[in-house]
Amino acid sequence: MAENVGNRVRIPVENLDAVLEDFNRIRLYKASTRTGSYSLLTTLTLATDDTAYEYQDTDGVSTDWYRWSYYHATTTLESAQSEPEPAAGALVVTRQTLRRMVAHELNMYALPEGDYTFPGPSGTSTATGAATTVVCDEFADSLYNESVQFVGHHLLLNSGTYANEVRRIASLTKASGTFTLARALAGASGSGVTFDIYAQRPPAWWNHQLFGEGAGAHLAVNVPFRFPIVGRRPSSTEGLETEFRLPYYVESRDQVIRVTLKRGTVLASSELSPESDYELIAEEGGGVTLYRPGGFAENEVYLVEGYRHLAPLGADTETVTLSELQQRLLIVAAAVNVLSALMQQPNLGETDASWEPLLKKKEEERGRLITENNLWVEMANPRPGPMVAAGGGYGGFTRFSRYLS
Repeated sequence: MAENVGNRVRIPVENLDAVLEDFNRIRLYKASTRTGSYSLLTTLTLATDDTAYEYQDTDGVSTDWYRWSYYHATTTLESAQSEPEPAAGALVVTRQTLRRMVAHELNMYALPEGDYTFPGPSGTSTATGAATTVVCDEFADSLYNESVQFVGHHLLLNSGTYANEVRRIASLTKASGTFTLARALAGASGSGVTFDIYAQRPPAWWNHQLFGEGAGAHLAVNVPFRFPIVGRRPSSTEGLETEFRLPYYVESRDQVIRVTLKRGTVLASSELSPESDYELIAEEGGGVTLYRPGGFAENEVYLVEGYRHLAPLGADTETVTLSELQQRLLIVAAAVNVLSALMQQPNLGETDASWEPLLKKKEEERGRLITENNLWVEMANPRPGPMVAAGGGYGGFTRFSRYLS
């Protein structure tokens, strides 16, 4: 079974002896959405000396969700199912959805909490429009005040011929839901084009708060990396290479969690020992070098695993996969950046002091989440999944990973 096909589901079992008193199987369930109908995918057999179980769902896709329970094949006793977990233990998000989430976090769009699908003024054009207009009948509503609503805000086209074009809004004609743009496009805006409206600042300003170089919110988030090294001999007359410079994102030795020898598609049963098998050397000019005294065996693959800062997204079409904890940390860290910037440059009648209480609250939450995120890095099984069974409770952890092809 190829390890890079579908979703690989990992289920560590805590308190194995206690679990085995009532159960001898694990039932794994799957659904296409978090709140969808979960159907039985497979059953795994519990062993007396095995606390970690895996299943390769070769038909799995990145949008699938999983739950699991303990089960006894004879008594048919089954525990409660774990909390739903997405494939890869992560949520796929884009730069656009992150902007929306942060705007919603700061209550700039006043929609119900928890709805991150369209948390801001967003829509789809319902008529062809012109070079200076975008028409959407969703905005033909008495709710809006056409003389001031959205005037001076930024309209971002997400699709169509002029995708990623941003224009200021000169006016909204409420009767037809027609936005007049302050600067013309090169042609008609088109029908069926999705768009977002940004009130406080244009999308580029939001992108800087999310992923700005040296100060972006992404620097608060740690994500795992796995870097392969292939042992080689530069020439038949030279010895094995003993040093490899690790990628630029490995800035500290502390970022490396382990080094493992890989044989074929299966990881070796034991990790390399940092005391005797390898050494991590911090270079004076920055960066880290991996040193192996006896050399890296020719054509053998070594996997260096650890954690790095989240890489920035360079375009709205790019995606990143985050756990719920990591996504929450990114949103809150970006909210702190946004509030700090707004306090330095007040807008729309707001004063510095008006943002201060919310900024303090978000800074406190960011501190807590950074601590949790760092703990997540150090823990083998980061997300607790309570398993409450008849006659007793069992604590467990669930983790999923999606292999790169």
